[in-house]
Amino acid sequence: MLSLMTPCDVREIAEGVLRLDGVGMTAAIEVHFDSQKLMPILEPIPISDTGLQAVWGSEITRIVLNVIRPSKQDDWLIRFVTENRE
Repeated sequence: MLSLMTPCDVREIAEGVLRLDGVGMTAAIEVHFDSQKLMPILEPIPISDTGLQAVWGSEITRIVLNVIRPSKQDDWLIRFVTENRE
């Protein structure tokens, strides 16, 4: 299992591809992974602390990539790709 936390909006745009987008970002970020090996779970987490809200907003998302068939040895490739908007 691998966990990532982000204040971005997260959407699964294709099998094995998550898109992270947010206000003020100059480029969206795509997270590419092998959907035969990893299954994404998106967990929204509300933020009630006003100090944290000033930086993170009202919610963050935990992205959990769960291993579908755990084994003693395997390779997982996770790529972060930016999509330039300029």
